Amino acid sequence: MRGSLVDRFLAKVGEPDERGCWPWLGAMSPSGYGVMGLGGRALGTVSAHRASWILHHGDSPECDLDHACGNRGCVNPGHLRPASRVENSQHRTALNRNNTSGFQGVYLHACGRWAAEVHDQGVKRWAGLHDTPEQAGDAARRLRLILFTHNDADKGAAR
Repeated sequence: MRGSLVDRFLAKVGEPDERGCWPWLGAMSPSGYGVMGLGGRALGTVSAHRASWILHHGDSPECDLDHACGNRGCVNPGHLRPASRVENSQHRTALNRNNTSGFQGVYLHACGRWAAEVHDQGVKRWAGLHDTPEQAGDAARRLRLILFTHNDADKGAAR
């Protein structure tokens, strides 16, 4: 017998890190989320953070679970919060692979200045042209603070 779901879950949770994240030590999806089998092929799999939520709260929300910590591999239920798909996407902090500025929403414009824009539900919101990537990054951050409710990283960086 393979042990209970709780025992199998706990066996794959690492020691908390400096931010309080509980790292998932089991299988990972290509997108960086932990994955846990439910007990055989017929039952399938569930994301490890959703399994954590269910084990700690008793039910699964019908919406997304947002990692408030920004760490996809974290299964600490205190770092998870129910969120709509839009709210969850607003919290995204990772830079695109082709980003050269080091700032979310900032790129070198054809005119030689740094452009700032924010993507809001499929619409590009313009935040202007700037002399430095830092200025453009600040403009994009200020616009995200106006548009988004779930952008904890920007709120923490507010000046």
